[in-house]
Amino acid sequence: MVPIGALCYNSIFLFRDDLKKAISEHPLWILLDPDSPPIFDIYVSEFNAPNKKTKMLFVSAKKSRQEEVSDLFKSMYDGTQKNYPNATMMLFIPLQEIKLSSPDLRKKIIFNHEKYIGDETLFSIGGLQDLNTKVKLRNDKVITLRHLLKSIPASEGMSRPQLFQQAEPNLSAVVTIVTFQAQDHALVVAHQATLESKICQAIADGEEDKVFSDPDIGLWFGGVNRPKLGKLSLIIPDKSHVMYSSHLNRVMNSPPKKRSAAPPKWGEAFATDATHLPPQPHPPMVTHATSNNRSGFGPINDDIDKKFELICTEINHQRPKNSSFESRIVSLETTTKSIASKWICS
Repeated sequence: MVPIGALCYNSIFLFRDDLKKAISEHPLWILLDPDSPPIFDIYVSEFNAPNKKTKMLFVSAKKSRQEEVSDLFKSMYDGTQKNYPNATMMLFIPLQEIKLSSPDLRKKIIFNHEKYIGDETLFSIGGLQDLNTKVKLRNDKVITLRHLLKSIPASEGMSRPQLFQQAEPNLSAVVTIVTFQAQDHALVVAHQATLESKICQAIADGEEDKVFSDPDIGLWFGGVNRPKLGKLSLIIPDKSHVMYSSHLNRVMNSPPKKRSAAPPKWGEAFATDATHLPPQPHPPMVTHATSNNRSGFGPINDDIDKKFELICTEINHQRPKNSSFESRIVSLETTTKSIASKWICS
């Protein structure tokens, strides 16, 4: 296998197995040689220019068939939007072109790639079905769950028109990873509380099982550690803790807002009538044992009260000892002064 070129304009967090499957099943690919289609791979590497470099998706192929694979990628990914699966806009740059191009052109390629991708950050979503699952919308259109997630519009003040740039499964396909601009992090996180309802407003009745692993549980969210080198490390806490933590953050950090009864608009393709919405799943409630004390936190507060009483008791026992110690210090000072005066007189 030898490198044959780079795929500009796409995230390094793209789930490459899905992309490779979509390419290998495309009619153009199959027409090359139905009996023995060429073998290729997609991997992450660095695109270099003088004093500048960036991470990109690269393509490798069998040396004996590198020319036909390169020609196919040039026709499939020419920098325009495609309709076939996973065909987000990408521009294939052949390796020979990279080697022969001027330093200024390579710098322009890096500049345009980074400008298009931006500064990506991400979190994980649990509780979703396979992203390639076909889902029917209220307007009778049928799209994949991945397309549905990537179609959610951004809110006012965000830098991009859609809430998520990429929606991809993680390596073990346990959760979904969504990417967005780092500068929009607070605004995107604010959408977590309403993401389930927005999805339910877009899909047709009875389609919940195609979206959620368990409609009664719904979605939960986790962070993703992103080291400079190595694989992503997912943090997937229990949903009840996540929901309560999110609730606390909203209460403590968000000022009161007026909320209208009208559902959020998803544009013409996702406009819905609020009177026909399916019942929304309720997250599991987190209950706490309470007592009759003033703080209402039950056993935790009782333990604190007992410890406080023990501390007060120890302080009361210590007071006579402190008084005795102070008396001894006064007596010692008096004796010292007496000895000093006798020494001076002599």
